Order: sequence, then C-alpha cells, then structure tokens
Amino acid sequence: MLKEKVSAVVGNLHNAAPNLLVALSGGADSVALLLCLHELGYNVCAAHCNFQLRGEESERDEAFCRNLCKRLGIMLHVCRFDTRQVAHGRNISIEMAARDLRYEWFERLRKKMGCDFTALAHHRDDNIETLLQHIVRGSGIHGLTGMPQRRNHIVRPLLNVSRHEILEYLKEKGQDYVTDSTNADTIYQRNLVRHELLPLLERMNPNIRQTLSDMMQRMRETEWLFDDSVNRCSRELGITQASDSMVIPLNELRPLFSAQTLLHEWLFPASFKEKDTEAMLNAKVGALFYSDTHVATVTGDTLVCEKIPVRVDETLLQTNTENTLADNTVVTVTFSDEVRVERANPKCVTIDIDTLEPPLTCRTVREGDRFQPYGMKGTKLVSDYLTERHINRIEKMKTKVVCDKRGIVWLAGHRIDQRVAVTEKTQQIYVLKLH
Repeated sequence: MLKEKVSAVVGNLHNAAPNLLVALSGGADSVALLLCLHELGYNVCAAHCNFQLRGEESERDEAFCRNLCKRLGIMLHVCRFDTRQVAHGRNISIEMAARDLRYEWFERLRKKMGCDFTALAHHRDDNIETLLQHIVRGSGIHGLTGMPQRRNHIVRPLLNVSRHEILEYLKEKGQDYVTDSTNADTIYQRNLVRHELLPLLERMNPNIRQTLSDMMQRMRETEWLFDDSVNRCSRELGITQASDSMVIPLNELRPLFSAQTLLHEWLFPASFKEKDTEAMLNAKVGALFYSDTHVATVTGDTLVCEKIPVRVDETLLQTNTENTLADNTVVTVTFSDEVRVERANPKCVTIDIDTLEPPLTCRTVREGDRFQPYGMKGTKLVSDYLTERHINRIEKMKTKVVCDKRGIVWLAGHRIDQRVAVTEKTQQIYVLKLH
C-alpha cells in the first residue's frame, strides 16, 4: 500500500521519471522513503545533514546513512553544520537554524546535481502534529491546511501515509533505522503534541488522526476559494505589489467588514504580528511598524510596506567609475572640463569641483543632517526638506547624501547644496549620477 501511494504522488509530478534528491536522516520515515523510491526504480541520490548537536549519536546517524546508501548503491551527500554557531550568528533558535541550514543546502545541492525535486519524508502523522501546533499558536486559514504535498521543488510523497504504515513496510523489508533520542523529550512542542496531546484527543475520538487529515483536505479546498476572493479584492482596491513592496489604499480598505483579514493576508509574507496589522488600519500618518524583515508606514490614506532598507555607512566615492553601495545603489562621479548645468533630472546633477573639499563620500541620511538647498537662502534639516515634499518615512530611510569634508554636497535624487552650484566662474565640474 505504501509503495502504491508513493508511486501515485511521484507519478503525478510534471516529469514522468524525475530525478529525486532524498533527504535522509536515518530515521524510519526517510529510510522508508529512500528504500521505496529505490525499489520503484526512480533515479535517486540522498542528502544527510549532520548538525553536530547530539555528539556520538549524530556520528552514528551519519555512519548509518553512509552504510545504507553504500549497500543500496545510492550516491550520498553529507554536510556537517556548526549549528550552534549559526544560531548565535543569526540570533535565532537552534531549531530554526537547523531548519534554515537544511533547506538552504538541499536547494543548492538539488540544483548542483540537476535533480527535479527534493523529496522529504513528512508523513500523515507529521502533518497532523503540524496542524495542532498551528491551532495552539493561533492560526489563520492557511495554517489549517497543514503541509503541502508539493511546493516549488519540494515534494512529500509520504504525506498520505501513516507512521504505522511506514513501520510495517520497514518490518516487511527487514530494514532497520536509527532513532533520535530527543524525539521522546517533551520539552519540544512537537513531541508534547505527539506524546501527550494526540493520545488525549484519541480518548475523545479514536479516529482523530483520520478526522484531522480529512479536515485539512477540506480546508485546502476552502483555502482555494478564500485566496480567490482575497485576490479579487486586491484587484478591486487597486493594490500595487512588487517583489519587495506593496501599496494599500487604507481609505478604501477601512470600510470593508473583512478589512483586518484582508490586510493580514496581504501582509502575511512580511510576517507582521497580528496586533500590528490591527493597529495599521487606524494608525496616524507617519506611523512605523516593523517585522523581522519588513517595515510599513502610513502616508496619507495609504499604507506602504517594503523590506527594511539596508543602511549605507560612509563610503568613499571614486571618480570615473561605478561606486556600488551596500544597498546595491550605484553612484558615479565623472570629471568634465566641459562646463554645463544639469538640474532637470534629480538623479543627474553637476557641481563645481573648485568648491569641494575632498574626498567625496556617500551615506544614508542621518538625524540632524542639514544643507542649503539650491536656490534657497538659509539651511534646512534634510528631514524637513523631505517631509515638505511628501517623502514617506521608508523613502527617507533609503535616501542618501553625497558629502565632502565641509558637509552635504548633494541630497541624492533631490537637490544639490547651494555651495557647490555651477556658476559663470566654474571651470571644471563633476557629473554625479544616481543609478
């Protein structure tokens, strides 16, 4: 039965005979998946992660995987991670670091080996445990659908297979496997769900696993209808969306009964907390909201969301070459003895070389920065200048200044300082361009 279920899943992939990279931990689930795919005749190779977190047990697992693949004649790739150091460096939990390292390496290896998919050994009971974790944490509709059987280049051929079926299959084949000793430790939430919550639910409903599995299938169908409705609202309200940004008209969203749900769905990839999305609907102009990766601000009747801008520290600008800044912005400083004035395009200006006190540098705007905008008599705070021109707070974070030793030369993309303006006395110029 297990082989038939796996064959049906893999047979439905776009490639009739896909090349598969199988994630192999040495545990029962991944061993069963590798063995089954091998028996079915698929072209497979295996990938084992040694996170070096369990001492001798981690070494035992790696040795087991090496011996198994050698016996089956399957190529095995092994990567050893310093997981604790990575977790510390990224300021995340060890569990999250291990997850990120695993998926990052699998995708690099998949591409390198020319595999169509990475096959993971998550099974039906794993999916049920994931569902219950989502419910406990508080989940929207997407969290009630469980793990997808396929997403991009990830496939889970065992997702309709129970843990019992996996163990029966291995018993029938006489195939052993290793057991992670931490699987019994209920300090981990998944183990608590597996060993305590699920048995309790089975006392209430002996068929709870199948009940929850059926529910996830219904929720996947509901999710399709829900997503279709959300996308339709997005088009009707004129949501502007790019790869790293989104613009949402709050004045049209606020009156809708489902405003909070819609906003949560649109901003879901940015990982804002629910309390923040609630506050955004009634926030005042200029309010800022941060997630780990994104920032959102209210400007007029609009909510703007983007990735948190990369701050550019003071960077020396070389002449007659492209200067690439930390945020991948490119600034060029080109010498010319053909004196001319460039002001029509705010991203391309000319300045008088003789007014400068080198070197020229570029950096992100800082609090308290002042300059004398060209054509004005007095100085002005850069922040006030940008506010008067209705530049929102995220754009302010991205704005840069070109400076010499005396101060700001150019508010990049906006206006030069009066001090460096080209006049009838100018003999040599720099052409500054922002790309």
